[in-house]
Amino acid sequence: MHLLDSKTRTERSCADPANLSPPAVFAVLVHETWARNAEWCRENSDFCRQLRDSLGSSLNFDVFQWSGFNLHRARIIAGSRLTSRLRSIVSKHPDARIVLIGHSHGGNVIRYALKSAEIASRVTGVVTLATPFIGLASRPFKHWLYLMTGAFAASALVLSIVFAFLLLGTVLVHVFFYAKTIFPGSPVRVFAQKAFQLAFIPTIAGLFALCLWLYVQRIGRFIAAIETKLGPLQDEMITTIDPPVIEGIPLLSIEVRADEARFALRAASVCSEWAHRTVSNTFFNGFVLFALLPLATMYFFPLFLPNSALDSYLVALGLVFVVVPLLVGLLLFLSVFFPRVIKAPIFGEETIVQTWLLQSIQSPEPVGWMPNTHRKFVVNTKWWHSWRTIKHSLVYANPEVANCVASWVNVLLTNEFTGPVSVGSLIHVQPPPTNFEEAIYGVLPPPVRKYFTD
Repeated sequence: MHLLDSKTRTERSCADPANLSPPAVFAVLVHETWARNAEWCRENSDFCRQLRDSLGSSLNFDVFQWSGFNLHRARIIAGSRLTSRLRSIVSKHPDARIVLIGHSHGGNVIRYALKSAEIASRVTGVVTLATPFIGLASRPFKHWLYLMTGAFAASALVLSIVFAFLLLGTVLVHVFFYAKTIFPGSPVRVFAQKAFQLAFIPTIAGLFALCLWLYVQRIGRFIAAIETKLGPLQDEMITTIDPPVIEGIPLLSIEVRADEARFALRAASVCSEWAHRTVSNTFFNGFVLFALLPLATMYFFPLFLPNSALDSYLVALGLVFVVVPLLVGLLLFLSVFFPRVIKAPIFGEETIVQTWLLQSIQSPEPVGWMPNTHRKFVVNTKWWHSWRTIKHSLVYANPEVANCVASWVNVLLTNEFTGPVSVGSLIHVQPPPTNFEEAIYGVLPPPVRKYFTD
């Protein structure tokens, strides 16, 4: 963290003669998403009039316009432009007091602007109106790579079972046919069944080892290489997108009860997390079931079926091999695209990579921002407003909210805060590398696994 003392703030009060006029106060207004030229940012709005009536003629409004797109990239670019705007105000008015006021995602734009420690030390206070403070956490993608490796190992086990059944079935059918012509009688059928039982498991083991040697080990090394690239990419994305942790700048965060925007963010987060956890586990369990079901059906069912039913059994088993991969593929499709469709448009993620590597969270108060003043208001809408707008967009129209903001800013300007300002970021620690050998051999029963791993 970069730590700056507030020398620039205290020097003004120490050398302030009584005959000098108070320094100018700049209220920088930052509008919300999809609201360029927002009504509340105009100087003749009720919100601005109440602020001017309480703070006097020294108050100057500066409206900051940004694209308003609901994207992380749009808010980051807007934060950089706001930093330049604040630097211009400071250069023209060195003694000015700056108060930043943002509605909804305008508050997150302000957070990005305060990444500059130089500008953060010159800001007197920040006011946020119904801002869903976005935070990021690293999603444990290595669990998915582990499941992917296990899925390839399960598919190798399935192929081994199928090839063993076809190979032994073909050999024993020929042996049974020639033996029946030379040695007619029922003992030949019993011998063929016993030979099939004795040779089935060793053949599967040999074919499974061959599949591991041919492609599963190579796939494991390929997935390990992907892991080494995704880790730094995830760290870079978090460093770029995650807003800074700010301490020392007074903050007034105003929350609206029954906020529709916050409810939508929370619902999108819950749904996407359900898709990431439940569907992913179902996907892997489906692969394991697909690997173990043929082992039981191929080994036991033919022993109790008459010859007339074997053809129907093989047809049904073939349908199982067609239907189960389609169902598993459908689950995989849902687990990939469901979070993208539900969560990305609301949180502002642009790519599937961001959706998968980043876990977006929102809260009514930013993490680590001290000192922090939190107020909660009830915004009552009239019946003719209910179909035109929402409570989230009417927070600035509430006179109680404007009075609270004006009183808080007035107290802040009168009793100047002189604490140090620090701007930093949260530390995200990557988990240890994935054990892909365990993922490959984890599809085998424990008594069998030791023969491959020892």
